[in-house]
Amino acid sequence: MKQLKSDMKNTWSQTKELDDQINQQVNSDNMDTSVLNGLVDQKTKLIGDSMKLRLNAQNQVRAILTTEQKEILRTKLQAFEEQIGAKFKSCHAED
Repeated sequence: MKQLKSDMKNTWSQTKELDDQINQQVNSDNMDTSVLNGLVDQKTKLIGDSMKLRLNAQNQVRAILTTEQKEILRTKLQAFEEQIGAKFKSCHAED
């Protein structure tokens, strides 16, 4: 888990740097589309890498849980997803 924390911190640091570079390109007088595309591709890869790290960590945690603990976790995650879904729906409801 310490490695995950370190990897995630590094990933988000790199993401911040890419965000700064993307903003610099977008706000420049002569934006270079090919450079911007390359930066976006790099950021996309970093996001994918961070998702893989997080999912791998979740798998490691689930591997040590008992059946009862897995059921509790599943129930809580389902409730959380429903709560987020309701918020999303209310934010995007048409007036």
